[in-house]
Amino acid sequence: MERGRILVFAVISTVTLSLIGCAEHVQVSGGSKPVPVLPKPSAGPAENATAQPEIGKGGPKISFEKVICDRGELDSKRKQVCEFAFSNVGDAVLKIDRIETCCGFRGTLKGGRKEYAPGEQGIVVVEFDASRFRGSLTKYQHVYSNDKSSPRVQLTTKATLVEKVRVEPEELRLLLGEEDASCPQIKLASVDNQAFSIKSFASTGNCISVSFDRSAEARSFVLEPRVDIEKLKRNLNGHVRIGLTYPQCDSVIIPFAALAEFALEPSSIIVRDVEAGKPTTRSLWVLNNYGEDFEIESASSDKGFIKVLSQEKVGRRYKLELEITPPPVGDKVAVFTDVFRVNIKGGRKLSVDCRGFY
Repeated sequence: MERGRILVFAVISTVTLSLIGCAEHVQVSGGSKPVPVLPKPSAGPAENATAQPEIGKGGPKISFEKVICDRGELDSKRKQVCEFAFSNVGDAVLKIDRIETCCGFRGTLKGGRKEYAPGEQGIVVVEFDASRFRGSLTKYQHVYSNDKSSPRVQLTTKATLVEKVRVEPEELRLLLGEEDASCPQIKLASVDNQAFSIKSFASTGNCISVSFDRSAEARSFVLEPRVDIEKLKRNLNGHVRIGLTYPQCDSVIIPFAALAEFALEPSSIIVRDVEAGKPTTRSLWVLNNYGEDFEIESASSDKGFIKVLSQEKVGRRYKLELEITPPPVGDKVAVFTDVFRVNIKGGRKLSVDCRGFY
């Protein structure tokens, strides 16, 4: 009888241990190795929380302090910055491969570093020009690294863009042939009627200037720009930055663009399905955007693949017939490039890029 009790106890113990083991592993049919049963995920984390990997194990691991940067209300006339701090909480060197750039948003690594030893910290700096957007803004960028568990991390930038100081016009369109390049008045006015002062004025290439009184305080200003035409010819595109004492808008930026004196049509030359040594022809027009008469002094190409077959003056324009001779093609070369240059009498220099595909 005693022996029978022992046998029954042994059987019950074996069954009990088997049931306990089932709580930890599920046996795969036909397999010999048990598969771990993962615990059910807990409730979702807060919006800005990130998963915290186990420190010091499993290679490089990137951990951001936050993945959402909400700037709240911002002035729509300024460039803005969001910073995302991160750490390498792994046990190997973390390498940042790249940061996506899209829709006017530019992501860079502060200090330019791309590698971080275990325990080291870094900052992703996201810059964007708020003048390109209106209203509520939400943008996503991705950081790619050698963290095998999280090779791509999404960063989110949020803001509500509002106009604090109204600027008219929002862009300056200039003409080289006119006095002061036909630059209009620049009008500034605070939206909430708060008084402010102008503390600085600067432009690309110093081609636009204004006179103003730094001590003057008002709710609105009208500025009379003066334009240096020769400097503008060297800086056809740029911006004006006006520094202000307005608390929530310390500066405004106004882009400018001047119509170039000369133009080449087409603006680039592309030839396809070419053969090495077999010439092809293209027409190139040289014109003055202001209808002024001019002369071509010389024309040539940087690599010698392009030469002028003929030059004809049509009214106040020139028509050039070009002969393009593709060079010998190498084993790994499927394209050739050259730059064709036109020198206008009086010092103006024009150029057009040429690309050929075999």
